[in-house]
Amino acid sequence: MMKTQFALTVAVIIMMATVGYAQQKPGPILTGNNIAVVATQYGKVRGYIDDDIYAFKGIPYAKAERFMPPQAPDKWENVRQSTIYGPQAMQSSSQNCDIIWHGDRYRLLSPWENDFAAILYEDEERSNAIIFNYLVSNRYRSGSVSPVKLKSLNADKKNSVREINLYPDTKSPLPQNAIYSGDYLMDIGISPNVRDRRPSVILEVTEVK
Repeated sequence: MMKTQFALTVAVIIMMATVGYAQQKPGPILTGNNIAVVATQYGKVRGYIDDDIYAFKGIPYAKAERFMPPQAPDKWENVRQSTIYGPQAMQSSSQNCDIIWHGDRYRLLSPWENDFAAILYEDEERSNAIIFNYLVSNRYRSGSVSPVKLKSLNADKKNSVREINLYPDTKSPLPQNAIYSGDYLMDIGISPNVRDRRPSVILEVTEVK
C-alpha cells in the first residue's frame, strides 16, 4: 500500500512539473546597438540575449596564411557582429560528391597569382558543376573584385547559378533566380563575392532543361 501511494505521489509531482514547464514562455531574443556588447582584447563584439543567456558566435580566435601556423587575429575598430557562427564545412549532396570524385576539374584562378582561388568540377555531360572559391590572402582586402570566367560549359545552354552550403535563415548576396548562358559564364563570368567575411563560397551551376 505504501509503495502504491509513493508511486502515485511521484507521478503527481512529475505531472505538475511537466505542466508548469509547458506553461513557461521563452523570453524574447534581444540584440541591438547597445545590447550584448562586450569588449575583447581585439575589439568589441555584439551578440544577443536569449532568455537571459548571453550568446556570442563566430568570434575569430586566430588567423593563418596558407600552409602557415596560426597567429593572433587582427584587431578591429567597429563593433563586430557576432550573432551567427563562422564558415562551416561543406555538407555535400550525393550528386555533388559524384561530380567532385569523378568529374573533370578545371583551375579557374590560381592561388599563387590571386588573392583568392577558384576550382570548377564538372560532370561528364557538362550539365552540372560545382565551383569552390576561397580566400588565400586578404592583405589588400580586395577579395573577388573581378568576375570568375568558367570553363567547359555548353555555350548555347542556359544555366542557373546558386550559392550552396549557406547557414539556415541566411541569404546569398548573389543574384537570385538568374539564368545565364554558358557563353556568358565563360566570356564574362560571375563574381562569387569572396571577401574577409565570406572567405569560402561554393557555387552550384545547373543546366536549365
